[in-house]
Amino acid sequence: MELSQHAAIYPIVTLLFVAVLIPVITLRKKNWDMPLAGLALLASLVLSAILVPQVRAAGYLSYHLGSWEPPFGIEIRIDFLGALMMVLISAICLIVIVYSRRYVAPARSEGEKTFFFHFEEMEESKRPVYYSLFLVISASMLGFVASGDIFNMFVFLELKAICSYALVAIPGTRLPVRAAIKYMLMAVPAAMLVLLAIGLLYSVTGTLNLADLAERTASSDYAQIINISYVILIVGFAVKAAVFPVHIWLPDAHSKAPSPVSALLSALVVKMGLFGIIRVSYSAYGTHFHSDASFVVNIVMWAAAIAIVYGAIMAIRQREFKLMMAYGTVMNIGYIVLGFALIDETALLGSMYHVMVHALAKACFFLCAGLIISRSGYQTIDDLKGASRKMPLTCAAFALASLAIVGIPPTSGFISKWYLISGCLNTGNIFMGAIILAGSVMAAVYCFRVVYYMFFLPPSNGLWQEVSGEGPASMVVPTWILAAATLALGFVSSWVLPPLRDAIASLPLGA
Repeated sequence: MELSQHAAIYPIVTLLFVAVLIPVITLRKKNWDMPLAGLALLASLVLSAILVPQVRAAGYLSYHLGSWEPPFGIEIRIDFLGALMMVLISAICLIVIVYSRRYVAPARSEGEKTFFFHFEEMEESKRPVYYSLFLVISASMLGFVASGDIFNMFVFLELKAICSYALVAIPGTRLPVRAAIKYMLMAVPAAMLVLLAIGLLYSVTGTLNLADLAERTASSDYAQIINISYVILIVGFAVKAAVFPVHIWLPDAHSKAPSPVSALLSALVVKMGLFGIIRVSYSAYGTHFHSDASFVVNIVMWAAAIAIVYGAIMAIRQREFKLMMAYGTVMNIGYIVLGFALIDETALLGSMYHVMVHALAKACFFLCAGLIISRSGYQTIDDLKGASRKMPLTCAAFALASLAIVGIPPTSGFISKWYLISGCLNTGNIFMGAIILAGSVMAAVYCFRVVYYMFFLPPSNGLWQEVSGEGPASMVVPTWILAAATLALGFVSSWVLPPLRDAIASLPLGA
């Protein structure tokens, strides 16, 4: 078999292979952990990008592990949505790992320790573990979006979850450990629900392959069991995605974790639960999703609407910088879920586009927070008054990403919300369209309040006097790449939207 025939699994196995190598190599070469992790993610990004035109031309790529044909064997099946997600995951993980090099490094001198606080500094012995876990969680997300088998989606989902708990708790201090335990106490029962739903599906269909499930659920005589399994599966994935009201683990986990981990969690990890809901709804349940389970979708739609308002109100109320951004994630998850629940091609297009918008902008937010915290030690919004005088590039990156989150033209956030509102109008849900607009206004309140503090108010109580300026280039440049990408995605939307629309049009929306 030619090497090119294995292309579908190269991005995944590359990361897993290097993740195993890092602890071994760093026994002798202590500073090789970050370069190895960075090269692995760069290779994964290139390999994922190579798959995009192949998938675009063929419709999908299918790879059978061990040469066992599905539905009996394990299938890696990459469609265009999956290919775009693989590129997004690899790109953001690469940016965050470059940023991590100085963030998790020990201070090199007493002078640096004075002006570079390392608020969440971990022990040097944990660095190889951090980079290995980072590669494993990256690989598990790639495997999740590429899997053509619902059980292996579950395996990758739980591998991601285990790494998430460890990365949240890796500083070893009380608050991160407590946040990780709270996360785990919510996510483990959710995993059991997902596994129970998969078992119910298998008991009445005899298969775990997604394509095969679509055919067998449509013709099965056990519609009631299939509907029950769908409800259970949605609840399990909703916890993983922090969909309101099962979101209570998210604020602590995202705000107490090291900032690079917060960026990863908010930008990508919660999106796996959302992607799972969309994937199994259309690929596995087919007609049941559109008819018998419509009451579930209506409940999900109202939960999403409440999440938009609730998340915005809670973000406005927060005084802690990272906690504000964590509740902002709850709000934006509401946008994405609402687009899915409308069961409209235009709304789903806006939903999937917003996945990309939010991933870029929220990763930028948390990297900005990491720069400010590590540079100054300040964590509250009030402390950000006058921050732009010492850290103008970091503050400008936050301001640019804020435009996308609010949805100001011509940023990418305007494009995604335009399609979401259009989907609301297409389906006659004018109230839901009004919720999206109201959410944008409230997002402007909590985002632009921070921007106002940064740029237009003087420092209070002598704050920022001892801060020497911007952080190192290896942290500022990744942050600005993400900020610029939120704007660029708006300008290149004419390139991204047509193939994304074609991929969504292939889903059985009208079944």
